[in-house]
Amino acid sequence: MEVNIEKINNLPKLNSEIHDMWFSVDQIVFNESKHEFVLFFGATQELFDQYLKVKGVSTFNIKDTEKIGTYDINYLSVDLQTSTISISGCIPITITLKVSEDFVISTSSV
Repeated sequence: MEVNIEKINNLPKLNSEIHDMWFSVDQIVFNESKHEFVLFFGATQELFDQYLKVKGVSTFNIKDTEKIGTYDINYLSVDLQTSTISISGCIPITITLKVSEDFVISTSSV
């Protein structure tokens, strides 16, 4: 699954794929030199056997009011006007990524 500016219509399908999947804040990886953000996720709170990768990321911020570590994904949104991608949890958490115009969002198995 891949989402970018040309494939923005794939966003609902991507959200169906990641909705209610679990992730750990401790397993987020940001490679600043490659401009890549990776969030490992899975169907259970113990096994994160898939990942969401975003290429073209300059910065990211996590708003984590609950501080519990493991969360389930509610949805991912893309705002082309502000060049941001937001990942929101069912348990309150928001991860905001600042991205370039040539961003690519993809998912895969580990």
